[in-house]
Amino acid sequence: MRMLSNGFSTAATSVAARAAGGSSFGQQSAYVIESVAVSGGSSAASTVGVILRYGVNSTDENSLVLCAGDSSDVTLVIPNLGLKANVWEVTLPTTSARGWAVIVSGN
Repeated sequence: MRMLSNGFSTAATSVAARAAGGSSFGQQSAYVIESVAVSGGSSAASTVGVILRYGVNSTDENSLVLCAGDSSDVTLVIPNLGLKANVWEVTLPTTSARGWAVIVSGN
């Protein structure tokens, strides 16, 4: 397993993204996302979660809520995902003075 992408932001934005291109084989996925690590938090509660969006291409995406965008600090690793994808991004729910860090790992 290796790091596929990572990102850090203090804004409500997308990080740790991999855009279309690179190694893809028709409609098959070139990567397998095995784990996602998230660390950060916000002083403001949010009804939106930290969301992993992934798929074969940007028009065929799935969404997985990793954790709630709560008003507290979050540090978690979600292992053994086995998600096949060519493109992905992690969207952050709220701005944060402390920031959010994300690492996506796999093969």
